[in-house]
Amino acid sequence: MTTPRVTISIPSYNYGRFIGRTIESVLAQDYSDYEVLVIDDASKDNSAEVVGRYRDPRIRYIQNPINIGQFATINKALHLGRGEYFINLASDDIWYPGLLRRAMDLLEAHPKLAAVHTAEYCIDSNDQKLTINTAAYPAYAEGAQALQAFFRGGWQFSFSSCVMRRSIALRQGGFDHAFGEFADSAMFVRLCGSGDIAFQHNCLIGYRLHGTSVSDNMFVRADDWFRQQRQFIDRVFAWDELARPSFAVLKEKAVEELAKLMVRRAHLVRLAAGRRQVWQIVRHAWSMSPWAVVAPHLWSRALLSWLLPEQVLRDLQRRKRNRVLAMANG
Repeated sequence: MTTPRVTISIPSYNYGRFIGRTIESVLAQDYSDYEVLVIDDASKDNSAEVVGRYRDPRIRYIQNPINIGQFATINKALHLGRGEYFINLASDDIWYPGLLRRAMDLLEAHPKLAAVHTAEYCIDSNDQKLTINTAAYPAYAEGAQALQAFFRGGWQFSFSSCVMRRSIALRQGGFDHAFGEFADSAMFVRLCGSGDIAFQHNCLIGYRLHGTSVSDNMFVRADDWFRQQRQFIDRVFAWDELARPSFAVLKEKAVEELAKLMVRRAHLVRLAAGRRQVWQIVRHAWSMSPWAVVAPHLWSRALLSWLLPEQVLRDLQRRKRNRVLAMANG
Protein backbone atom coordinates (compact mmCIF):
# COMPACT_ATOMS: atom_id res chain seq x y z
CA MET A 1 0.00 0.00 0.00
CA THR A 2 1.36 3.42 -1.00
CA THR A 3 2.09 5.71 1.94
CA PRO A 4 0.04 8.93 1.67
CA ARG A 5 1.82 12.27 1.86
CA VAL A 6 -0.77 13.84 4.17
CA THR A 7 -2.77 12.53 7.11
CA ILE A 8 -6.03 14.44 7.59
CA SER A 9 -7.52 14.02 11.04
CA ILE A 10 -11.25 14.68 11.51
CA PRO A 11 -12.19 14.12 15.17
CA SER A 12 -15.91 14.24 15.77
CA TYR A 13 -18.39 14.16 18.61
CA ASN A 14 -22.10 14.40 17.79
CA TYR A 15 -21.56 16.43 14.63
CA GLY A 16 -23.40 14.16 12.23
CA ARG A 17 -25.28 17.18 10.90
CA PHE A 18 -22.04 18.82 9.70
CA ILE A 19 -19.47 16.10 9.13
CA GLY A 20 -20.77 15.19 5.66
CA ARG A 21 -20.04 18.70 4.39
CA THR A 22 -16.63 18.57 6.06
CA ILE A 23 -15.70 15.32 4.29
CA GLU A 24 -17.02 16.59 0.95
CA SER A 25 -14.85 19.69 1.22
CA VAL A 26 -11.82 17.40 1.57
CA LEU A 27 -12.79 15.21 -1.36
CA ALA A 28 -13.24 18.33 -3.50
CA GLN A 29 -9.58 19.37 -3.07
CA ASP A 30 -7.33 19.31 -6.13
CA TYR A 31 -4.65 17.48 -4.17
CA SER A 32 -5.35 13.79 -3.67
CA ASP A 33 -2.34 12.16 -1.98
CA TYR A 34 -3.83 11.87 1.49
CA GLU A 35 -5.57 9.63 3.99
CA VAL A 36 -8.53 10.73 6.10
CA LEU A 37 -8.87 9.44 9.66
CA VAL A 38 -12.36 10.17 10.95
CA ILE A 39 -12.22 9.34 14.65
CA ASP A 40 -15.59 9.37 16.36
CA ASP A 41 -15.28 10.14 20.05
CA ALA A 42 -18.22 7.95 21.13
CA SER A 43 -20.90 10.01 19.41
CA LYS A 44 -24.55 9.33 20.20
CA ASP A 45 -25.99 10.76 16.98
CA ASN A 46 -26.02 9.54 13.35
CA SER A 47 -22.33 10.28 12.69
CA ALA A 48 -21.51 6.66 11.78
CA GLU A 49 -24.35 6.55 9.25
CA VAL A 50 -23.25 9.82 7.63
CA VAL A 51 -19.59 8.83 7.35
CA GLY A 52 -20.60 5.40 6.04
CA ARG A 53 -22.05 7.01 2.91
CA TYR A 54 -18.56 7.84 1.69
CA ARG A 55 -16.92 4.83 0.07
CA ASP A 56 -13.63 6.49 -0.79
CA PRO A 57 -10.81 4.06 0.17
CA ARG A 58 -8.74 6.93 1.58
CA ILE A 59 -11.27 7.38 4.40
CA ARG A 60 -10.95 5.32 7.59
CA TYR A 61 -13.67 5.52 10.22
CA ILE A 62 -12.61 4.69 13.78
CA GLN A 63 -14.90 4.75 16.82
CA ASN A 64 -13.60 5.35 20.32
CA PRO A 65 -15.37 2.96 22.74
CA ILE A 66 -15.59 5.79 25.30
CA ASN A 67 -15.31 9.55 25.04
CA ILE A 68 -11.67 10.56 25.58
CA GLY A 69 -11.84 14.24 24.60
CA GLN A 70 -10.88 16.35 21.61
CA PHE A 71 -7.11 16.51 21.89
CA ALA A 72 -6.65 12.91 23.01
CA THR A 73 -8.60 11.95 19.89
CA ILE A 74 -6.40 14.17 17.71
CA ASN A 75 -3.30 12.56 19.22
CA LYS A 76 -4.73 9.16 18.36
CA ALA A 77 -4.96 10.25 14.73
CA LEU A 78 -1.45 11.70 14.90
CA HIS A 79 -0.04 8.33 15.96
CA LEU A 80 -2.21 6.21 13.65
CA GLY A 81 -1.46 8.40 10.64
CA ARG A 82 1.11 7.45 8.03
CA GLY A 83 1.63 10.74 6.23
CA GLU A 84 4.71 12.94 6.37
CA TYR A 85 2.35 15.88 6.91
CA PHE A 86 -0.56 16.25 9.30
CA ILE A 87 -3.59 18.50 9.55
CA ASN A 88 -6.53 18.41 11.90
CA LEU A 89 -9.87 19.51 10.43
CA ALA A 90 -12.72 20.12 12.87
CA SER A 91 -15.79 18.08 11.95
CA ASP A 92 -17.95 21.18 11.58
CA ASP A 93 -15.50 23.24 9.50
CA ILE A 94 -15.06 23.17 5.72
CA TRP A 95 -12.18 23.73 3.34
CA TYR A 96 -12.40 25.82 0.20
CA PRO A 97 -10.75 24.67 -3.06
CA GLY A 98 -6.98 24.87 -3.18
CA LEU A 99 -6.15 24.78 0.53
CA LEU A 100 -4.27 21.49 0.49
CA ARG A 101 -2.52 22.02 -2.85
CA ARG A 102 -1.22 25.47 -1.91
CA ALA A 103 0.02 24.30 1.47
CA MET A 104 1.79 21.28 0.00
CA ASP A 105 3.46 23.34 -2.72
CA LEU A 106 4.96 25.56 -0.04
CA LEU A 107 6.01 22.76 2.29
CA GLU A 108 7.64 20.75 -0.48
CA ALA A 109 9.49 23.80 -1.81
CA HIS A 110 10.78 25.04 1.58
CA PRO A 111 12.33 22.34 3.82
CA LYS A 112 12.68 24.78 6.74
CA LEU A 113 8.93 25.28 6.94
CA ALA A 114 7.33 23.69 9.99
CA ALA A 115 3.76 24.58 8.99
CA VAL A 116 1.47 26.51 6.66
CA HIS A 117 -1.83 28.11 7.73
CA THR A 118 -4.39 30.45 6.18
CA ALA A 119 -6.91 33.19 6.86
CA GLU A 120 -10.47 31.99 7.48
CA TYR A 121 -14.08 32.88 6.92
CA CYS A 122 -16.47 32.55 9.84
CA ILE A 123 -19.58 30.75 8.58
CA ASP A 124 -23.00 29.93 9.97
CA SER A 125 -24.81 26.58 10.09
CA ASN A 126 -25.81 27.00 6.42
CA ASP A 127 -22.24 27.73 5.24
CA GLN A 128 -23.02 31.43 4.77
CA LYS A 129 -19.98 33.67 5.26
CA LEU A 130 -20.39 36.00 8.25
CA THR A 131 -17.00 37.70 8.50
CA ILE A 132 -13.31 36.91 8.21
CA ASN A 133 -10.58 36.20 10.71
CA THR A 134 -7.13 37.16 9.60
CA ALA A 135 -4.03 38.57 11.20
CA ALA A 136 -0.94 40.40 10.02
CA TYR A 137 1.16 37.27 9.56
CA PRO A 138 4.01 37.55 7.07
CA ALA A 139 3.63 35.32 4.03
CA TYR A 140 6.85 33.60 5.08
CA ALA A 141 8.54 34.13 8.44
CA GLU A 142 11.06 32.71 10.84
CA GLY A 143 9.41 31.15 13.87
CA ALA A 144 10.05 34.08 16.23
CA GLN A 145 8.54 36.54 13.77
CA ALA A 146 5.46 34.34 13.27
CA LEU A 147 5.03 33.95 17.03
CA GLN A 148 5.19 37.71 17.50
CA ALA A 149 2.46 38.08 14.86
CA PHE A 150 0.38 35.47 16.70
CA PHE A 151 0.39 37.48 19.94
CA ARG A 152 0.04 40.86 18.23
CA GLY A 153 -2.87 39.59 16.13
CA GLY A 154 -5.02 38.59 19.09
CA TRP A 155 -4.06 34.91 19.10
CA GLN A 156 -5.86 34.42 15.78
CA PHE A 157 -4.79 31.13 14.27
CA SER A 158 -6.85 28.83 12.07
CA PHE A 159 -6.15 25.38 13.47
CA SER A 160 -8.26 23.62 10.82
CA SER A 161 -6.10 25.13 8.06
CA CYS A 162 -2.68 24.34 9.54
CA VAL A 163 -0.70 21.72 7.62
CA MET A 164 2.35 20.76 9.69
CA ARG A 165 5.23 18.34 9.47
CA ARG A 166 4.00 15.33 11.40
CA SER A 167 7.49 14.51 12.68
CA ILE A 168 7.59 17.80 14.61
CA ALA A 169 4.23 17.16 16.29
CA LEU A 170 5.31 13.63 17.23
CA ARG A 171 8.67 14.82 18.54
CA GLN A 172 6.85 17.27 20.83
CA GLY A 173 4.66 14.49 22.20
CA GLY A 174 1.54 15.51 20.31
CA PHE A 175 -1.06 17.98 21.52
CA ASP A 176 -0.71 18.66 25.24
CA HIS A 177 -4.25 18.47 26.63
CA ALA A 178 -2.95 19.89 29.92
CA PHE A 179 -3.37 23.22 28.11
CA GLY A 180 -7.11 22.54 27.79
CA GLU A 181 -8.73 24.70 25.12
CA PHE A 182 -5.33 26.20 24.30
CA ALA A 183 -3.68 22.92 23.27
CA ASP A 184 -3.87 23.92 19.60
CA SER A 185 -2.23 27.27 20.38
CA ALA A 186 0.48 25.44 22.33
CA MET A 187 1.19 23.30 19.27
CA PHE A 188 1.45 26.42 17.13
CA VAL A 189 4.05 27.80 19.55
CA ARG A 190 5.93 24.48 19.29
CA LEU A 191 5.86 24.77 15.49
CA CYS A 192 7.20 28.33 15.69
CA GLY A 193 10.02 27.06 17.89
CA SER A 194 10.83 24.30 15.40
CA GLY A 195 11.01 26.09 12.06
CA ASP A 196 9.64 28.72 9.72
CA ILE A 197 5.92 29.41 9.26
CA ALA A 198 4.07 30.33 6.05
CA PHE A 199 0.70 32.07 5.92
CA GLN A 200 -1.74 32.30 3.03
CA HIS A 201 -3.81 35.48 3.09
CA ASN A 202 -6.55 33.88 1.01
CA CYS A 203 -9.49 32.66 3.11
CA LEU A 204 -9.36 28.92 2.41
CA ILE A 205 -11.23 27.61 5.46
CA GLY A 206 -14.74 28.07 6.77
CA TYR A 207 -14.76 28.14 10.59
CA ARG A 208 -18.26 27.44 11.79
CA LEU A 209 -19.86 29.60 14.47
CA HIS A 210 -22.81 28.12 16.30
CA GLY A 211 -24.16 27.67 19.80
CA THR A 212 -21.99 24.67 20.62
CA SER A 213 -18.65 25.92 19.26
CA VAL A 214 -15.88 25.53 21.84
CA SER A 215 -14.93 29.21 21.41
CA ASP A 216 -18.49 30.54 21.26
CA ASN A 217 -18.78 31.33 24.97
CA MET A 218 -15.31 32.76 25.60
CA PHE A 219 -16.58 36.29 26.23
CA VAL A 220 -19.11 35.09 28.80
CA ARG A 221 -16.19 34.01 30.98
CA ALA A 222 -13.67 36.48 29.60
CA ASP A 223 -11.79 37.20 32.82
CA ASP A 224 -11.05 33.52 33.37
CA TRP A 225 -10.20 33.11 29.68
CA PHE A 226 -7.62 35.92 29.78
CA ARG A 227 -6.14 34.61 33.03
CA GLN A 228 -5.56 31.28 31.29
CA GLN A 229 -3.89 33.08 28.41
CA ARG A 230 -1.57 34.87 30.84
CA GLN A 231 -0.63 31.53 32.42
CA PHE A 232 -0.14 30.10 28.93
CA ILE A 233 2.49 32.76 28.19
CA ASP A 234 4.43 31.89 31.34
CA ARG A 235 4.36 28.18 30.55
CA VAL A 236 5.39 28.25 26.89
CA PHE A 237 8.24 30.70 27.37
CA ALA A 238 9.76 28.26 29.85
CA TRP A 239 10.26 25.74 27.04
CA ASP A 240 13.80 25.03 25.86
CA GLU A 241 13.01 25.74 22.20
CA LEU A 242 12.03 29.32 23.12
CA ALA A 243 15.26 29.92 25.04
CA ARG A 244 17.05 31.13 21.89
CA PRO A 245 17.96 34.84 21.62
CA SER A 246 15.45 35.40 18.81
CA PHE A 247 12.63 34.55 21.23
CA ALA A 248 14.09 36.18 24.36
CA VAL A 249 12.32 39.54 24.02
CA LEU A 250 8.97 38.11 23.02
CA LYS A 251 7.56 37.22 26.45
CA GLU A 252 7.25 40.82 27.64
CA LYS A 253 5.78 41.78 24.27
CA ALA A 254 3.29 38.91 24.51
CA VAL A 255 2.07 40.08 27.93
CA GLU A 256 1.73 43.65 26.67
CA GLU A 257 -0.22 42.54 23.61
CA LEU A 258 -2.54 40.41 25.76
CA ALA A 259 -3.32 43.42 27.95
CA LYS A 260 -4.16 45.46 24.84
CA LEU A 261 -6.28 42.64 23.48
CA MET A 262 -8.33 42.48 26.67
CA VAL A 263 -9.24 46.16 26.36
CA ARG A 264 -9.82 46.00 22.59
CA ARG A 265 -12.40 43.30 23.17
CA ALA A 266 -14.22 45.10 25.97
CA HIS A 267 -17.27 45.72 23.80
CA LEU A 268 -17.62 41.99 23.09
CA VAL A 269 -17.33 41.24 26.80
CA ARG A 270 -20.01 43.84 27.55
CA LEU A 271 -22.40 42.22 25.05
CA ALA A 272 -21.77 38.73 26.37
CA ALA A 273 -21.44 39.30 30.11
CA GLY A 274 -22.42 42.85 31.05
CA ARG A 275 -20.71 45.97 32.41
CA ARG A 276 -19.27 44.40 35.55
CA GLN A 277 -17.17 41.94 33.56
CA VAL A 278 -15.78 44.81 31.45
CA TRP A 279 -14.19 46.45 34.47
CA GLN A 280 -12.90 43.12 35.74
CA ILE A 281 -10.89 42.55 32.57
CA VAL A 282 -9.71 46.19 32.45
CA ARG A 283 -8.36 45.84 36.01
CA HIS A 284 -6.72 42.57 35.05
CA ALA A 285 -5.16 44.19 31.97
CA TRP A 286 -3.87 47.07 34.12
CA SER A 287 -2.19 44.63 36.51
CA MET A 288 -0.36 43.01 33.60
CA SER A 289 0.77 46.07 31.64
CA PRO A 290 -0.35 49.52 32.86
CA TRP A 291 1.41 51.42 30.08
CA ALA A 292 -0.36 49.36 27.44
CA VAL A 293 -3.79 50.14 28.90
CA VAL A 294 -3.36 53.91 29.33
CA ALA A 295 -3.05 54.52 25.59
CA PRO A 296 -5.92 56.94 24.79
CA HIS A 297 -7.41 54.85 21.99
CA LEU A 298 -7.64 51.87 24.38
CA TRP A 299 -9.06 53.43 27.55
CA SER A 300 -11.55 55.43 25.49
CA ARG A 301 -12.65 52.19 23.88
CA ALA A 302 -13.23 50.60 27.27
CA LEU A 303 -15.19 53.66 28.41
CA LEU A 304 -17.44 53.57 25.34
CA SER A 305 -18.00 49.86 25.89
CA TRP A 306 -19.28 50.75 29.34
CA LEU A 307 -21.40 53.77 28.37
CA LEU A 308 -23.01 52.93 25.04
CA PRO A 309 -26.34 51.04 24.97
CA GLU A 310 -26.06 47.42 23.97
CA GLN A 311 -28.06 47.91 20.78
CA VAL A 312 -25.63 50.60 19.60
CA LEU A 313 -22.70 48.29 20.27
CA ARG A 314 -24.41 45.49 18.34
CA ASP A 315 -25.11 47.78 15.40
CA LEU A 316 -21.52 48.97 15.31
CA GLN A 317 -20.25 45.39 15.46
CA ARG A 318 -22.57 44.33 12.64
CA ARG A 319 -21.48 47.23 10.43
CA LYS A 320 -17.84 46.43 11.00
CA ARG A 321 -18.44 42.76 10.21
CA ASN A 322 -20.26 43.60 6.98
CA ARG A 323 -17.54 46.04 5.95
CA VAL A 324 -14.78 43.49 6.53
CA LEU A 325 -16.69 40.79 4.64
CA ALA A 326 -17.35 43.14 1.71
CA MET A 327 -13.65 43.99 1.51
CA ALA A 328 -12.72 40.29 1.62
CA ASN A 329 -15.14 39.52 -1.23
CA GLY A 330 -13.67 42.41 -3.08
